[in-house]
Amino acid sequence: MSALGRLIKQGRASHRAVAFFAVASLIGFPAGALRVLCLGNACQVRAKASSDTPFCSLPDEVRRLIESGSYEGRSPDIMAVTGSTLIAGGDTFRRDASAPLWPSTTLPDGERVPVVFAGRGVVQRASVPSGTGLDDVSETIAAIIDLRRPHPDVRSGESVDGLASGEIPRLVLEVVWKGVGSDGLERHPEEWPQLKQLMRDGAATMDAVVGSLPLDPAATLATIGTGGLPSRHGITGTLLRTDQTSYDLTIAEEKAGGEVVRAWTKRAPDSVIATLGDHLDEKRHQKPVVGLVGTDPIDRGLIGGSWYPDGDRDSVAILDRSASVEEQIGAARALLSREDFGRDEITDLAGVVLSGRVTKLDSALSRLIRTAKDVSGGSVAISVTATGESEPGGSATVADARVVRGRIERAIRTSEPAIEAVVPGGLYLDQQALDRLKLSDDVVLRELLRIRSRSGDQLIADAFPAIAITFGRYC
Repeated sequence: MSALGRLIKQGRASHRAVAFFAVASLIGFPAGALRVLCLGNACQVRAKASSDTPFCSLPDEVRRLIESGSYEGRSPDIMAVTGSTLIAGGDTFRRDASAPLWPSTTLPDGERVPVVFAGRGVVQRASVPSGTGLDDVSETIAAIIDLRRPHPDVRSGESVDGLASGEIPRLVLEVVWKGVGSDGLERHPEEWPQLKQLMRDGAATMDAVVGSLPLDPAATLATIGTGGLPSRHGITGTLLRTDQTSYDLTIAEEKAGGEVVRAWTKRAPDSVIATLGDHLDEKRHQKPVVGLVGTDPIDRGLIGGSWYPDGDRDSVAILDRSASVEEQIGAARALLSREDFGRDEITDLAGVVLSGRVTKLDSALSRLIRTAKDVSGGSVAISVTATGESEPGGSATVADARVVRGRIERAIRTSEPAIEAVVPGGLYLDQQALDRLKLSDDVVLRELLRIRSRSGDQLIADAFPAIAITFGRYC
């Protein structure tokens, strides 16, 4: 049953939803048939959504990034973009400097990130072009270690030309700074001397891009790990909906699936495409050592490990999210020293996802690289990048995402919560609760658009059902 059919059957289709699906169905009608029948103005004009259509009102670049960050069936039911007042975080994030900002029409380019390649197998001072995507990182590493990954058409990334020297390293050390972007680094250039030195010693750019919105670290880490954007790998955020959802299921059947879960946990759907670590293990017959140190299960996106069911067990250390940078680096150095990383000619892969203040991350970087060189006899290729800006510069006003839930729930005054989860850039709705309450998604959407900031401005510049993204090409 279609989405519209299900809503009509349950008596939950608003006029807005019916109109939207009606337009969508006309757009989906074969163009040749429209021309033959000369329906409407099909013979004279090409169908195009108006600028006030939900999602189409956004700037082209914002739309492109949101499209790249969404995956049908897993993304939030309602997506939102802020205006002059920003929103940070969601249910799984503390309101601090690491909470991701929601997509915005006014935010400076927070998706700019540094990308550095250095060490064995890297041509020193090779050009890394501006606009290199984080989906290019794993493809470039694959070129450095001479790994031919299968099915390149499923990934969006490409290797950086002229960067691989042909010398194969024993170890690849892949470091990611969580919640960091180029804009923030450039505002405080004195805080990262070690990263600057690594950039001079290798090949680097400050103008790489994440390639998608929102800047949820779970999505970004999976992009780095797989070489595909969220629209390809399906890990759209720290929370995502399981794949069992179907419009043909009864409410009782939906209780067994379609829930909102944390990425990379037992019940979470896997990445749709394999990571570099998955391919390294599989193509080289499980001989490489693949490992990870992080502070959250979502950090698994950097190395994967579950795509091939008969693969070996990777060496993974997930610390508490409150772990200090010293504790994180200590665990990473211990892992490198304890396991057999870099001990033979078969290339190994170690991923380290770090959270904390830039000064401490930078100070720890040299120690981590020194340990990687020690265990590999100096035969290590190094990649350093980040997940994107989580703290705006200047005098931007930032609201806590909890405000969104509170305002909506007070406005609709239901006997049970209609919102299952608030995430950066959207809302997951409790569809079973809405069924029982006989409410449409549009009620929540309408109240979301009514929220005002403290200055009295409309907090949300645009909000739309996730399915609107599917028809974004007609904007």
